[in-house]
Amino acid sequence: MNLEQIIQAEDLVEVASVQSGEMYSWSQTTVYFQHRSGRFFVVSGSGCSCNYFGDDVYSLADFSEVSRQGAMDALRAEASSGYEAIAADEINREIAKVRDFR
Repeated sequence: MNLEQIIQAEDLVEVASVQSGEMYSWSQTTVYFQHRSGRFFVVSGSGCSCNYFGDDVYSLADFSEVSRQGAMDALRAEASSGYEAIAADEINREIAKVRDFR
Protein backbone atom coordinates (compact mmCIF):
# COMPACT_ATOMS: atom_id res chain seq x y z
CA MET A 1 0.00 0.00 0.00
CA ASN A 2 1.12 3.55 -0.57
CA LEU A 3 0.64 6.45 1.83
CA GLU A 4 -2.67 7.62 0.34
CA GLN A 5 -4.10 4.09 0.44
CA ILE A 6 -3.06 3.70 4.09
CA ILE A 7 -4.67 7.04 4.97
CA GLN A 8 -7.94 5.87 3.41
CA ALA A 9 -7.83 2.31 4.76
CA GLU A 10 -7.00 3.42 8.30
CA ASP A 11 -9.43 6.37 8.23
CA LEU A 12 -6.71 8.90 9.05
CA VAL A 13 -7.26 12.65 8.94
CA GLU A 14 -4.35 15.00 8.32
CA VAL A 15 -4.15 17.48 11.19
CA ALA A 16 -0.95 19.45 10.62
CA SER A 17 2.27 19.40 8.64
CA VAL A 18 5.63 21.17 8.62
CA GLN A 19 7.95 20.95 5.64
CA SER A 20 11.07 22.61 4.45
CA GLY A 21 13.23 22.36 1.39
CA GLU A 22 16.42 23.70 -0.05
CA MET A 23 17.20 23.24 -3.72
CA TYR A 24 16.60 19.53 -4.32
CA SER A 25 16.41 18.45 -0.68
CA TRP A 26 13.27 18.32 1.45
CA SER A 27 12.12 17.34 4.92
CA GLN A 28 8.57 16.92 6.22
CA THR A 29 6.65 15.83 9.31
CA THR A 30 2.88 15.31 9.13
CA VAL A 31 0.46 14.57 11.97
CA TYR A 32 -2.63 12.41 11.43
CA PHE A 33 -5.52 11.48 13.69
CA GLN A 34 -7.58 8.28 13.68
CA HIS A 35 -11.06 8.96 15.09
CA ARG A 36 -12.00 5.33 15.73
CA SER A 37 -9.01 4.82 18.05
CA GLY A 38 -8.62 8.41 19.27
CA ARG A 39 -4.89 8.26 18.47
CA PHE A 40 -2.42 10.61 16.82
CA PHE A 41 0.16 9.30 14.35
CA VAL A 42 3.22 10.99 12.87
CA VAL A 43 5.14 10.34 9.68
CA SER A 44 8.45 12.06 9.03
CA GLY A 45 10.65 11.85 5.99
CA SER A 46 13.36 13.58 4.06
CA GLY A 47 15.02 13.16 0.76
CA CYS A 48 15.96 14.67 -2.55
CA SER A 49 14.31 15.24 -5.89
CA CYS A 50 14.39 11.51 -6.60
CA ASN A 51 11.92 10.47 -3.88
CA TYR A 52 8.72 11.73 -2.28
CA PHE A 53 7.16 12.04 1.15
CA GLY A 54 5.72 8.69 2.15
CA ASP A 55 7.73 6.61 -0.30
CA ASP A 56 8.92 4.42 2.57
CA VAL A 57 5.52 4.06 4.27
CA TYR A 58 3.84 0.71 3.61
CA SER A 59 1.51 0.21 6.59
CA LEU A 60 0.28 1.88 9.78
CA ALA A 61 3.26 0.25 11.52
CA ASP A 62 5.50 2.73 9.65
CA PHE A 63 3.78 5.63 11.45
CA SER A 64 4.75 6.63 14.98
CA GLU A 65 1.88 6.59 17.44
CA VAL A 66 2.19 9.64 19.70
CA SER A 67 0.27 11.62 22.28
CA ARG A 68 -1.07 15.07 21.43
CA GLN A 69 2.02 16.54 23.11
CA GLY A 70 4.24 14.14 21.18
CA ALA A 71 2.66 15.31 17.92
CA MET A 72 3.34 18.95 18.78
CA ASP A 73 6.91 18.06 19.78
CA ALA A 74 7.44 16.27 16.44
CA LEU A 75 6.40 19.42 14.55
CA ARG A 76 8.76 21.54 16.67
CA ALA A 77 11.59 19.09 16.02
CA GLU A 78 10.97 19.22 12.28
CA ALA A 79 10.95 23.01 12.35
CA SER A 80 14.27 23.14 14.18
CA SER A 81 16.02 20.49 12.10
CA GLY A 82 14.70 21.26 8.64
CA TYR A 83 16.72 22.42 5.67
CA GLU A 84 15.62 26.03 5.93
CA ALA A 85 14.29 28.34 8.58
CA ILE A 86 10.55 28.06 9.06
CA ALA A 87 8.71 31.17 10.19
CA ALA A 88 7.62 31.07 13.83
CA ASP A 89 4.04 31.98 12.91
CA GLU A 90 3.83 28.99 10.55
CA ILE A 91 5.14 26.62 13.23
CA ASN A 92 2.78 28.05 15.83
CA ARG A 93 -0.17 27.79 13.44
CA GLU A 94 0.53 24.09 12.77
CA ILE A 95 1.07 23.33 16.46
CA ALA A 96 -2.22 25.09 17.28
CA LYS A 97 -4.01 22.80 14.80
CA VAL A 98 -2.87 19.80 16.86
CA ARG A 99 -3.51 21.48 20.23
CA ASP A 100 -7.06 22.46 19.24
CA PHE A 101 -7.99 19.36 17.24
CA ARG A 102 -11.22 17.63 18.32
